[in-house]
Amino acid sequence: MKKIITKVDAGTLTRTLLIIIALINQGLVVAGKNTLPFTDDQVTQAISFAFTTVTSLAAWWKNNNFTNHAKEAQKYSDALKIAKKVQNIAPAPAAGVESKDDSIVMG
Repeated sequence: MKKIITKVDAGTLTRTLLIIIALINQGLVVAGKNTLPFTDDQVTQAISFAFTTVTSLAAWWKNNNFTNHAKEAQKYSDALKIAKKVQNIAPAPAAGVESKDDSIVMG
């Protein structure tokens, strides 16, 4: 017999298990069984907490540049990364901006 499923990644397995649990839960609700002992207020609070946590972590993880100097430095950093990948050279820094890579760039 030929093997149909060769390799299942963790994301596919997780999504499959969650949909099975959701379908079982929905079937029990239709049958009049309350499977989750939570009030609507508790569910609302949990969803709000999860949303706030995910949003906070995403904002913390993302590199947010607020000042003009930080924005200009990010542009220089992005250009430096692209130049190193594509051309294996570094771009010249903006006027008045020095970095530890200046000796490499300028020779």
